[in-house]
Amino acid sequence: MRAVAWACLAAFALGAAACELPAVRGRVVDRETGAPIAGAIVVELWREAGFLGEPARAESARYGTSDAAGRFELAPGRGALFGGDPPPVYVFAHRDYGLVHAGEVTSVDGAIELRGARGEVTPSQNLAALCASPPREDWERELARRLCPLR
Repeated sequence: MRAVAWACLAAFALGAAACELPAVRGRVVDRETGAPIAGAIVVELWREAGFLGEPARAESARYGTSDAAGRFELAPGRGALFGGDPPPVYVFAHRDYGLVHAGEVTSVDGAIELRGARGEVTPSQNLAALCASPPREDWERELARRLCPLR
């Protein structure tokens, strides 16, 4: 991912407002059993660097949905990234697993693996809060649209 950041910085220096993000592939699995999680909505978030302790807002987001084997792919796309931005973070949402903040994920052989456990309290509360209150960011609105009843 560091190479992507440098390429984006070079593009920005040449006057480009966005850069090409490579395709990302991976799997979503149950942390306890290793079983694939089908139907999870995966979100890759590129955040701007926070300023003086302010929360960093998402500049770019890409979405994918895991298949029956838990596999997902995020298509290549354009991102509004700037030098010094942190690497991407990944979250996934599923009705049975909640909204899981996976944080930074290490890539193994070019693929990432996201893990969650069914019935964990914090991810379940995260999803309930997303559905109960107005989402603050675009990526949260998109997840609420896909997962929350009556939205």
